[in-house]
Amino acid sequence: MAKKSERMGTKVSATKPEGKNLEEEDLSEQKMDYAYLKYANLKEADFSDTSLRGAILVEADLTDADFSGADLSGADLRGASLQGANLRGANLQGALLMNANLVEANLRRANLAGADLQWGKFMGANLRRAELGGADLRDAVYDEETIWPRRFKPINHGALPIKFLPGVLIRDSGLEEYVSDEGDLGDDD
Repeated sequence: MAKKSERMGTKVSATKPEGKNLEEEDLSEQKMDYAYLKYANLKEADFSDTSLRGAILVEADLTDADFSGADLSGADLRGASLQGANLRGANLQGALLMNANLVEANLRRANLAGADLQWGKFMGANLRRAELGGADLRDAVYDEETIWPRRFKPINHGALPIKFLPGVLIRDSGLEEYVSDEGDLGDDD
């Protein structure tokens, strides 16, 4: 259960908590537009119904965080870990999510129109009824567990289906990359 933040009602956007630890904080229903949370530890934090328009969350750890109904339009989430995060109904229109880890994330009914999702990892993610118009999915990877909106063909938008074999990641395009023992995607150098 998330603990109530002592900053409830404060203007977090005026601070620069680079690398800040806000793990399990309850920041729901807040106005945090343009907040600077680069490299922050926000695991299991509750941002439900929070406005984070234009927020900087570069390489933040948002594992299992709750962003249901949040407004992240124009936010910078490059390299962020959103593994297992709940983004159901979130507005991510125009957000930068290049190289973001969205493995097993719930993006059901999320607005990703115009979002940059290049090199994103979508294995096991749920994008049912998500809005993806104009989203850039070039070189994003997904697997057979990924749920896409009805009639959406991710490969037609540049995303690459993958299959795992022990020690090897095979993209259906025929390219191979090394997969570490922990299952992380990586290069062999």
